[in-house]
Amino acid sequence: MIQYEIDLSGLLPITREGAIKLVSVTDTFSSRIVFKSHNTIINGKSMLGLMALRDLHNAPTMLECDGTDEEEAAKAVLELLNSYKKVDKL
Repeated sequence: MIQYEIDLSGLLPITREGAIKLVSVTDTFSSRIVFKSHNTIINGKSMLGLMALRDLHNAPTMLECDGTDEEEAAKAVLELLNSYKKVDKL
């Protein structure tokens, strides 16, 4: 299992299109991908769950990947999130 603390400020609220792009990336991996903050766990492969990320905008958030391709999954998600910080919000 790998965990990264991520900063979602500037990316939220997530749009429907942003959630679709994120799910299209996360669905390519067999690993479990979740976003965790306080007592909230959001499935990174669920569009509905990702739309709930807006509630985490001021909270420290962890990206957690667990599985055989966890490193590749984490790298892909982090790259996507970072690309939106440089260009536009998700």
